[in-house]
Amino acid sequence: MSTDIAPFKVGSETFKTSYKVFGDLKSGTRPLVVLNGGPGLPHLYMLPHADLHQERHGGRPVILYDQLGCGDSTRLRDKPGDFITPALFVAELDNLLRHLGITRDFDLLGQSWGVTLAVEYIAAHHPAGLKHLVLTSGPASYPLWREALAGLLAQWPRDFQDMLGRHERDGTTDAPEYQEGLMQFYRKHILNLEVWPPETLKSMAQMGEDPTVYRAMLGVNEFNMTGTLKDWSIIPKLGAVPCPTLIINGADDEAADSCVAPLFYGIKRARWVTFGSSSHMAFWEEPGKYLQIVTDFLIDSGMDGGAEA
Repeated sequence: MSTDIAPFKVGSETFKTSYKVFGDLKSGTRPLVVLNGGPGLPHLYMLPHADLHQERHGGRPVILYDQLGCGDSTRLRDKPGDFITPALFVAELDNLLRHLGITRDFDLLGQSWGVTLAVEYIAAHHPAGLKHLVLTSGPASYPLWREALAGLLAQWPRDFQDMLGRHERDGTTDAPEYQEGLMQFYRKHILNLEVWPPETLKSMAQMGEDPTVYRAMLGVNEFNMTGTLKDWSIIPKLGAVPCPTLIINGADDEAADSCVAPLFYGIKRARWVTFGSSSHMAFWEEPGKYLQIVTDFLIDSGMDGGAEA
């Protein structure tokens, strides 16, 4: 699958957004645009969604892209923190859709930070052509996200909590002990697989090599959130979502029920599915079930809401 570029002009500068199209945009089948998380995590870890272009899943074109600052898109190492805002990524998404000619009939799927991006885009542009929205493992607000993380961390042994806290207070979060502790937490609450897929490892490694966007918007890590998203909330904007919406999280997800529930109650036509054997990436942990549920939802918009486990 070849990589293409969408030029994106901001002021006097022109950036590039790297994207891939799986399937045929000229097929007449409604396309799905996938928004990755992080922020600043390249699209590779989201590749299971490319299977949605297969005929058994409806044969729709699927677009995956690297948001600015990661992957093959323009990096932002020389940009100040106040340049790297949700509004920048909303404008980038709008530019990409226009570049591809996707304005009249399309679906959106956002994961983690991509949930925030999707709702911010809808609130800013009120896209009449948006038919379905899928919100996977993302919070309604980052204060709720921090509360959920604190609750999950409280379930771990006291000495583990003390170790993380000590390194955060001392500014030694690069210490091997701290990094190994984070990986233990992530293996429980981000991707609960014994062996992580190479696509996910590569995405993580690329973000580690250039964490500019992540640090500007979140901070050093999720436990020590100091970035521009620290107090961000999309709850007041949920009423702008006009279309049927599928909300997904995992039983062991960082995006715990407490920070997902406002999405369900704030969006008029919403369905909520919790994957019992998953954490933050159900598309890797329960891929068959995940893709089928997303497929069924995108094909059938006649849903009245509800929740299930």
